[in-house]
Amino acid sequence: MSTTLRNSIFLAALVLYSVQRGVLADPPPGHQWKPIPELSDEFNGDHLDSSKWDDHDPKWQGRPPALFLPSNVEVKDGMLNIAARAEEPPAAVNPNPKMWHTFTTGFVKSKTLAKYGYFEVRAKLPPANVDAAFWFYKVDPDWHTEIDVYEIFGGNPKQDTADRMTVHIFTTPDYHDKTKEFFKSGLIYHAPFKFADDFHVFGLLWDADELKWFIDGKVCREIKNTYNHQAIHMCFDVETCPTWMGLPTVASLPAIYQVDYVRSWQRLDAPPTTAPSAAAAAQ
Repeated sequence: MSTTLRNSIFLAALVLYSVQRGVLADPPPGHQWKPIPELSDEFNGDHLDSSKWDDHDPKWQGRPPALFLPSNVEVKDGMLNIAARAEEPPAAVNPNPKMWHTFTTGFVKSKTLAKYGYFEVRAKLPPANVDAAFWFYKVDPDWHTEIDVYEIFGGNPKQDTADRMTVHIFTTPDYHDKTKEFFKSGLIYHAPFKFADDFHVFGLLWDADELKWFIDGKVCREIKNTYNHQAIHMCFDVETCPTWMGLPTVASLPAIYQVDYVRSWQRLDAPPTTAPSAAAAAQ
């Protein structure tokens, strides 16, 4: 099957599926687009697609005290489910019981890298005081950048309407501070609803010139793209943040972060969105 025909079939399937669900996944107008199958998933099977995703982060074990566990990542009922649980991590997989204890969470990371495009998810945030996120990052010798499409504490009564939209620049060939300071540009968008109450559609438009954040089709933030030109991994995770927001209550757990779909699009008049192959991206 040719690449053109495969992309056409993929696009038609997305449109049909979107119409059936009442949500049309489509990148913003003004450019020509094509879908990126390697960075898109409807999560309709009974397991995570290992050709696209890792069910853990090979280089990060979690934000203490919660340890990331693959057992907290599940594809079920047409959703990617990432759980936060009140439990002690199994001794056999706990590298440091003094650091990781009391809670476990989960992490999903793309094998293919993203660089520029439009990226959209439909998700419902967990009703617990944990940080549920859709974001991009990668650490290389000369590059370390991050884009947070959202970070949301859906069960924190003072933060359950707040969406943190942030870029972090630690190191690039054009930006490096030996004092370990880094560039950060963030905005807290306050929605007129609680994110844990229902599903919402979140999008990121990322190209060489600008970044735009969307919620339910509305532009909620836009900035000039000064430093975000690194090919990076797409990630979904749940973290505990004790020094930032405090820990979740045991009574609020388990709590599930649900992702209905992720859909990614590449501009035809822009540099490629993905690395040459998933195998190359994973190196």
